[in-house]
Amino acid sequence: MQLKIYRNAQEVGQLTLDERSVFTHKLMGEHKIVVDSIAHEPIAIQLGDYIEWRGERYYINTAPSLEKINNFTYRYVIEFEGEIYRLYNKIFMDEGQASFSYHGDPQLFLELLLTNINSIDSGWSLETVEAAPAQTLTFADESCRSSLTKIAEAFGMEFRIAGKAIYLQKSVGAETTLQFEYGRGKGLYNLQRNRIDDKNVVTRVYGFGARKNIDQDYRDGATRLVFENRYLDQNTELYGIREGSVTFEDIYPQRTGTVTAIDATERRIFNDADLNFNVNEYLLEGTVAKIVFKTGALAGYEFEIEYYRNADSEFRFNPFVEENGYTLPNDLNYPEVGDEYTLVDIKMPEAYIIDAETKLEAQTQEYLQENSVPRVMYDLNLDEKYVRERGIDLRVGNIVRVLDAQLGVNAQIRVVEVSYPLVRPDAVTAVIADSIPYTIQERLVANAVDNRTEIRDVDRERVELARRSALRFRNLQGLIFDPDGYFDPKNIKPLSIETLMLSVGAKSQNFGLIGVSIQANAEGNANTLSISGGQLAHYEIEIEGLGYVWDIDPVVFPDLDPVKPYYVYAKCSTTSLTGEWMISETPKRVDEETGKYLFNLGVLYPVKDDRRDFDFTNGMTFVNGDTITTGRIKSLDGLNFFDLSEGKFKIGNEDSSLDFNVTEKGKLTLKGVLVSSMILADNAAIENLTVRNLRTRDEGRRVEITEATNAVTLFDKDGNYVTTLDDQVDENFVQQRLAGLKARNPDNERQSTVTGNGMRTDGSGIYIDAPGASGRASIYAKYTGNKNGDSAAIAAYAPTGTGLAGLFIGGLKIIGANGLYLSSSMHYNTRRISSSVTLTSRDHFVSCYNTQTITVYLPRNPEEGRHIEIRRINDAAIEVKSSDRQMLQAGVETTIYVGNGRGDIAHFTYDGRYWHYNYMPR
Repeated sequence: MQLKIYRNAQEVGQLTLDERSVFTHKLMGEHKIVVDSIAHEPIAIQLGDYIEWRGERYYINTAPSLEKINNFTYRYVIEFEGEIYRLYNKIFMDEGQASFSYHGDPQLFLELLLTNINSIDSGWSLETVEAAPAQTLTFADESCRSSLTKIAEAFGMEFRIAGKAIYLQKSVGAETTLQFEYGRGKGLYNLQRNRIDDKNVVTRVYGFGARKNIDQDYRDGATRLVFENRYLDQNTELYGIREGSVTFEDIYPQRTGTVTAIDATERRIFNDADLNFNVNEYLLEGTVAKIVFKTGALAGYEFEIEYYRNADSEFRFNPFVEENGYTLPNDLNYPEVGDEYTLVDIKMPEAYIIDAETKLEAQTQEYLQENSVPRVMYDLNLDEKYVRERGIDLRVGNIVRVLDAQLGVNAQIRVVEVSYPLVRPDAVTAVIADSIPYTIQERLVANAVDNRTEIRDVDRERVELARRSALRFRNLQGLIFDPDGYFDPKNIKPLSIETLMLSVGAKSQNFGLIGVSIQANAEGNANTLSISGGQLAHYEIEIEGLGYVWDIDPVVFPDLDPVKPYYVYAKCSTTSLTGEWMISETPKRVDEETGKYLFNLGVLYPVKDDRRDFDFTNGMTFVNGDTITTGRIKSLDGLNFFDLSEGKFKIGNEDSSLDFNVTEKGKLTLKGVLVSSMILADNAAIENLTVRNLRTRDEGRRVEITEATNAVTLFDKDGNYVTTLDDQVDENFVQQRLAGLKARNPDNERQSTVTGNGMRTDGSGIYIDAPGASGRASIYAKYTGNKNGDSAAIAAYAPTGTGLAGLFIGGLKIIGANGLYLSSSMHYNTRRISSSVTLTSRDHFVSCYNTQTITVYLPRNPEEGRHIEIRRINDAAIEVKSSDRQMLQAGVETTIYVGNGRGDIAHFTYDGRYWHYNYMPR
């Protein structure tokens, strides 16, 4: 059989096929033909050449393997890849950016993908795209191929490529009437069941949502959204309790709002007439509330809320500035009526929290249903004659029925892989599975397995080091000798022991536990013992060729006799790395049962004071020379310990302590600590130190850091606070508590604050006792004798030159009730325009370079006494309007135009009620 190779529709060569040339197609994955062919002369093939098979093209995208056997024989191994691989050739981009966020439904995402791939490879199209709620996804230097997988995962769908047509659906396959059964004339040569290794079974799942839109009082301090029962169970009677967790970052209390009105002059102001609660009542302390647009020109962007006015359901949000200076909103991209948005970083009303918890519980149940049973797959070797006679066309994604009484299989299962040799396309080998590759849920399970494997890797490293140490010490025991001829049995005396090496413990007890939790008094019952699943790693005993780490399933021992002690064992096989937990009322030797190792974990004591205690008995201690090698050192009361095996310690009690890796994994924790003196080295540093409460002394002059107030406070010698660095020292006009610094005079309780709002003071009682400086001022700078010197109460560097702007013998000087004197000059903030604009609170002098009539809108919400000057540079007219205030000329409300011609200057003054207009002709 010959296979033709084409380049631009022209044949460039042929390949001879045999059984080694195989077609393979996997659901949402591999789709290619690998040809292993012998040729008698070199074939002129190159990247981009293609073959056609069953109506589809397959391209050479990687260099073929070529082996010259002799002068007349050449072996080619060539991979011809389906159209889907062409998606790897294009970076997924939006508006020229390869790293971006994009918001939309599946249709919008795939339309963007089409725009990308068709720019370098025309002919791609969309066939079937199922609808789903819009999402925001982030991409970073990804190909169109990997982006297609990400889009499918995000929307919980599957994709299929037929030619260059893309399908995106909940299920791309179809249910068929095909049925295969083992036996003559029933379609199967053989059926083999395999476990999917990268999936694990969970029967108890804790469900978590996002951290958004909940406060510190939510469900006893929960930091993520949870539902009332916290976890769900399924199939625990079949497989026991196997705990897992799943987190849904897209589930949190939220409301999708709609823009119902936009301010005509300020596009950062919009209304939502349907909003049914006062946002100001649900703000979180220390957090700025934000708006995230879900549709429209600003879709996917997040903006801080400047204020919310409940009476008008009106929002004003701050602009968003990207790294390159691009600002949103702008003249091209701004919110419009009908755009949808949601609020984040606020505490949502209770009804929204309940709704989110209900959704979270439902999603957790769906996840549990998919993962509370073992994941398996079956290899099918189909009867070639059966396939040919019935004209069976087996495709990935389709559902078929498979029956095998001996394996207990009678189910409709998805086809996830199909392969066959090109010369015998009816000799089909297939894989069917009860799971779909790369769904969101399976990716989460895979992540959990990866995490567990990582922990095991760390533990295995410790196990290896411990085994090497144990072997070294056993060798050391055999090598120890008496260099002085001193040590003999008579030196073991009632009051002393003199020896070169001391080993405490038994060889069988020299093991450690990985991921094992032993809970006496389980569920508050002193007569119940619970032991979790985990592993036992032995440091000296192993099964030749298999290893030394035994897997053991969890177990619960109920109804124990309260007056009896129990010995707890790991009963491990001597031929396989499996075991089980067991208890006994009597001690047992390690080799007491044939085919088993009985490793003694410890002793469970009789009930006393309505509870049992448990002590481990495993481990070894070696003492030689000046070195003690052991696993754990602890006090008699058990409160203080150094666990050298697990790398953790605790010193102290429940009120005051120092610990590492105990209170919080991987963290050093100090509790109830008073530091009276400390010496730090030149280059000392403390990382990740958490201090709940700290004070330098109990009373009088001191510094305090308190968790409850989240503040640093300085006190004077009388115990009065004088300075506070706090997260809520000021309140702005929308009742947000702002962080800052507060200084207080205890004598008259006058105080000043500095926050993000600026500086505020009522402390005008500052007295300066200096020549020529006797007076009271809130802000004061002393004159140094140089009229042009650099003492200034309020000063700013000039735009050019090296001097200070606005200086006069110490700065800004006000004489009497209305005097003002400046030694240099007074500067306006100027603005040059050529088109219609809305002025801001920073604009004072405006130069108009327009060549046709424009409109200038005065600032909204002006302060009383506000001045603005507008100058005509050209002859074109300039109309001036105010969107929220009336305007008067000579006491009469009228339409205002700036002057009569080029060079005229208009002057506007706001008296608290009206804008007044006058102009100065050139």
